[in-house]
Amino acid sequence: MILTPTIAVRAFKYLRESKDPKKQVEYIKQRSKVIGLDPELATAAARHAVNCKLAAADAIVYATALANKSALLACDEHLCGLESVECLK
Repeated sequence: MILTPTIAVRAFKYLRESKDPKKQVEYIKQRSKVIGLDPELATAAARHAVNCKLAAADAIVYATALANKSALLACDEHLCGLESVECLK
């Protein structure tokens, strides 16, 4: 199953402004489980931001993957090399 943190849905929406954002968000929701940010996940993300020197969005995405015992597919150099991250290069 594909998991999508809510922050990734928001970023995707703004990265593709030339297309219909509502249609894209619906596409993501139909093909993945969207994971919301709760206080526990936010706390874990804050820890990862400090310990791994990650930006807030990257830390949320990383914490979401770890909390759900999922691999994280990434091409972001800040995430590559972290536990449970599979780099796409």
